[in-house]
Amino acid sequence: MTVVLSNRVQVFDGFTIFSARAAVMELHDDNRFVLGKLDSTGAYVTDMVFDLPVNQLSVSGSQNSLVLSANGTKKRVDFSNGKSVGIAFGVVGLALDAAQAKKSGINNWVAAFKERGAKTKLRASNVNSTRLIVLVAILVALVTFITVVGALAR
Repeated sequence: MTVVLSNRVQVFDGFTIFSARAAVMELHDDNRFVLGKLDSTGAYVTDMVFDLPVNQLSVSGSQNSLVLSANGTKKRVDFSNGKSVGIAFGVVGLALDAAQAKKSGINNWVAAFKERGAKTKLRASNVNSTRLIVLVAILVALVTFITVVGALAR
């Protein structure tokens, strides 16, 4: 078994950022997928989160994170490694997250999952983020214009 794709990610055991743990995702040449948590030294923790054929995996998500499910286990993995700013900066943050996603390796994983038969349901958010930014900018300009005209009319 040779590793053909590998990424360090954060895996979440709960819903908050405090449940994030360092992990590594690996895809092997025999179409085996492995997700294992890492300890503070960078070594695998003894029990793997996933170690199964890719075609048994269900994948969903968008931007910098994926939700991986198989055999009753569901985990969210974040490719941004703590650099996600979408929530903190709203629409502008989403655009920055989209740019970060291109560098993170997530697109390679999505392509590999699809190619190897994983059930995938992903949102195409990179294009949608750009459109959303333009729409919000137009809306802000319109509201500003109406506010200024209204104030001058008094």
